[in-house]
Amino acid sequence: MVAQITAAVREAFGAPGSMVLQNDNIPGQTLFHLHVHVIPRSPDDGFILADPDKLEIPFEVRAQQAVQLRKALTRR
Repeated sequence: MVAQITAAVREAFGAPGSMVLQNDNIPGQTLFHLHVHVIPRSPDDGFILADPDKLEIPFEVRAQQAVQLRKALTRR
């Protein structure tokens, strides 16, 4: 599934690659689970791993990104 999503992320956002981060069994977690972040990457994109408590992408932007990703996934 991660391979399918990374391919869809590249297609949806025009990125030549992606970075995959996996979180599991984080201290303080009350419901143990695994989740994966797939982040589109481009050369010289200046990406830094942001503090999620200090940065939130507006809902409208996230909703549009979800539409783009859903379209790319349905083409697979």
